[in-house]
Amino acid sequence: MKLTVQRNQESNRKDVKFSVHFHLALLPEEQELVGRYNLHKFNVGAGFTLQDLQRGARKEAVVMDHRLINAWTSAVAHVNDVVEAEANVKKGCRELLVAFNNLKTFSGTHEFIYEKTDDTEEAPVS
Repeated sequence: MKLTVQRNQESNRKDVKFSVHFHLALLPEEQELVGRYNLHKFNVGAGFTLQDLQRGARKEAVVMDHRLINAWTSAVAHVNDVVEAEANVKKGCRELLVAFNNLKTFSGTHEFIYEKTDDTEEAPVS
């Protein structure tokens, strides 16, 4: 899995726009899992589905008339919103990677032996 994140900041005489663009590329085996388990609409984070990120998705915030006295406070809040969305998408991708691994390896028989110890009621032996 490869997440590409492109940040951008544009301004003109009145407005400032903060944006982040995401693109997610999956390995063939990951894409096969998406198809097998119908994960296209899986919410990765910041309101974006897996399908959105594979197609390319953008989150942006515009600060209108940055010349106003309170505009920079607003700019900080807006850029923080965009950065938070980026953090949520990154977290979602990490969780998706764990889910892919669980989907691939969820089979077989596992045995756990528990024995009583002095410290606890029961503790696993293996």
